[in-house]
Amino acid sequence: MTKVQSTTPVLVPMQVEQDDPFHSGVFTLPDDIFQYTDHVKVGYEEVLSEPIEYKSTPVGKAMSPIVSNVFGKVYDLTQAGFYYVLSIILGIFLSILWGLVMAINNFFLVWVCHPMIKLLFTQLRLFYLINRAALRALLDPCFESIALTLSHIRGKISLNVRGVPHLTQASIGEV
Repeated sequence: MTKVQSTTPVLVPMQVEQDDPFHSGVFTLPDDIFQYTDHVKVGYEEVLSEPIEYKSTPVGKAMSPIVSNVFGKVYDLTQAGFYYVLSIILGIFLSILWGLVMAINNFFLVWVCHPMIKLLFTQLRLFYLINRAALRALLDPCFESIALTLSHIRGKISLNVRGVPHLTQASIGEV
């Protein structure tokens, strides 16, 4: 039975040396990313399985393996054949289309987005320098005054837990 390939990448643990502390727990993509994971079943038995009630009858016991075998081969050949026919007919056009889309994407990233981001960072740096000076001149005295005012607040916190003796300042100093 043929297994149809998937385009979903599966993360697998990388083979590392036992004493390699830098790569322990690292996940990488396998070499063949066109694999179905174990939870995706597209075989004939998983997709078009016959009910157990039909297989348990005397006729079902005799005919079910033969019929399932023929239908399974027809299913697998149809699935694989139609995949390749569509790949040949539409694959050429779609590969051109996606090649153009990726080329346009890369063009805009290199010639539009990256220069705009650099320009934005340059402008933000100027804003940052002006903003930092204004905040230091205007708000730092206020924050220092609030900090001095609030630093004179004295509070007493006590915690009573059953079974633990009450701790006083003198007993804490002895410990």
